Amino acid sequence: MQTAPAIQHEVRSLAIFQRSKHWVAPFERFRETVPVPIRFLIRECPIYRDWYRVRLGWTWNDKVHGSLRKDPAWEHPERR
Repeated sequence: MQTAPAIQHEVRSLAIFQRSKHWVAPFERFRETVPVPIRFLIRECPIYRDWYRVRLGWTWNDKVHGSLRKDPAWEHPERR
């Protein structure tokens, strides 16, 4: 999802092993450069790096929550 579009014109062949959609969410700021102070903190301050990862997980988990819930109206309950 992230690497393939960036390298598709630079490689001879490209194999994609795709997971189900609940692992994918759009990220409009994907190509933005991470500011130097933030890169410094991630590199030099383990507690900040840990907090940053938790924050990302919290944000993304909330975005995909709807796709993880069971749909009572699903017409094929045998195919979970």
